[in-house]
Amino acid sequence: MVSGDPIQTYLGHSGSAAALAFYPLEALLVSGSENTAVHAWNLAAKPQLIVMKGNSGSLAFSLDGKRLTSGNSAWSAVDGTVLYLADGKARRGSPAFSSDGEFVANGPGILNATSGTKIAPLEVKESGSAFGSPYGVSFSPDGKRIASGGPEGVIKIWSIE
Repeated sequence: MVSGDPIQTYLGHSGSAAALAFYPLEALLVSGSENTAVHAWNLAAKPQLIVMKGNSGSLAFSLDGKRLTSGNSAWSAVDGTVLYLADGKARRGSPAFSSDGEFVANGPGILNATSGTKIAPLEVKESGSAFGSPYGVSFSPDGKRIASGGPEGVIKIWSIE
């Protein structure tokens, strides 16, 4: 039953903690903040495990639980080792891994999930003539399409075959 009262509280971010993701294999939570730090928390024992530097606007784990991404930065979910870090601020929208873990999609576009190399851009038309990053993305279960949501209720389907 939901009581409306928190059962645990974690402190450690110097900015707003706006990005959260549960690790799919253990009692672990990662949180990201405006100060571009990602914290990993052990929910069973309560201590903070590690702090990872990098952009953290939104967070997602790969389906196998081995990698963590903010879309334009990525870490090993096993030990926090940096896989790649992107310059600049975190992009809007939630990142997504392809089902095979080969690709990540987010604001910068479609990226190689291991190196962070951009494979293709994902752009949505903003009001007027400007183009920007999608607000959200999702891979199809077969990994052959990406859906992106943008301003003014526009959803686009992209082929990645």
